[in-house]
Amino acid sequence: MSRIEVFDIPKDRKYWVVRAGENAAFFNHFRSNSVIAIGHADGIDFNGIEGMLDNEQKAYIKKQHYSLLKSRNESSNQIGNKNSQVNRFLQSISINDVIITVTSNSIMAGRVTSDAYESETPIGYQVSAENYSECYFRLRRNVTWSRRYPRDKLPFELENVLRNHSAVFQISEEKKVDILNHWLAPIYIKENSICMSTRIEQEESISNRTITRYSSLLDELELVAEYLSTAGEEASVEDYKAYKAHNLNSYEYQLTTQQSFMSPGDNFIRLRASQRIKLKYYAMAFALLFGCSAVFAEEDHDSNKAQNLQPVLSSIIAQVRDSHDFPDIASRLDLRLPHQNADVLRSSREPIRERTVAVQTDQAFGDDEFPTNNVSGDTPL
Repeated sequence: MSRIEVFDIPKDRKYWVVRAGENAAFFNHFRSNSVIAIGHADGIDFNGIEGMLDNEQKAYIKKQHYSLLKSRNESSNQIGNKNSQVNRFLQSISINDVIITVTSNSIMAGRVTSDAYESETPIGYQVSAENYSECYFRLRRNVTWSRRYPRDKLPFELENVLRNHSAVFQISEEKKVDILNHWLAPIYIKENSICMSTRIEQEESISNRTITRYSSLLDELELVAEYLSTAGEEASVEDYKAYKAHNLNSYEYQLTTQQSFMSPGDNFIRLRASQRIKLKYYAMAFALLFGCSAVFAEEDHDSNKAQNLQPVLSSIIAQVRDSHDFPDIASRLDLRLPHQNADVLRSSREPIRERTVAVQTDQAFGDDEFPTNNVSGDTPL
């Protein structure tokens, strides 16, 4: 059985777009060298500064950059905008923040793994056997990148954000951050919620009846999670059947849908609960529905307690799958789990587990990685 690693998303994690030069010319340079970089300050006198930058050096670079823009007689708005982008890159981005970079038809995410530094060593990329390209941007940070994905599969809300043409800017709106997190993980925990996503690949119109059946199934998973939270080690398949018969129509369900069902499209669901163990039971139940086992990046008492009930939960979910005829629902919707970008989700404080994957597909808003042979990273048509 394949495994999905369920991460707790840190409350203070920030999300940034850093563009890979004009027309994304250095997208593949960044990707192949595990870096992000900006060239805004390349015209200043670095006065011997190199390597990792301390706060005094960062302040010096920002001041010199401001003076450079002033000497070019740029407008106050231009100076403020460009200088603030340098400041964001130097001061505001933090280790473990998530970086997004794009081309006209591709997108990839990464996790920042270093503070800002200066380097004159070219960032190289072998475009072809005869063509080697170099990027000379001097302000850099190291990044662990995910695979790349086609941009035309992004939800509209996220694509709309990317119309901002600044070289460095933050994505801060909670709804858009949630969409990014759904892209990075089919299951994740954020504060008092468990969040899950599925991809509907059916291109034909989908019936309301099928959607209703799927929604009803997801509701029952919440009932299962509530039952396990109550029964604990006394849980059994037979006892759950009795619990279901008594509570199915009277239980106050908290599960919400964050994104409308579309064909094709992405379905985002969220369950809020004061008991973290209930969130973990739901995560395990949802993973089992798709033939996976959920393991938790954050090992604690609740995680261990939940994992101890994996055998009985597996039996209950097998019964739930049969009662709702989940294989038929999955077939009618062409239902998939997104690929998990575990290296981006994992913080530098968390141990690296044996590699885990979400089964069924490597899709996350679209197809798996596709090859390129050009500098910008765009796929030849």
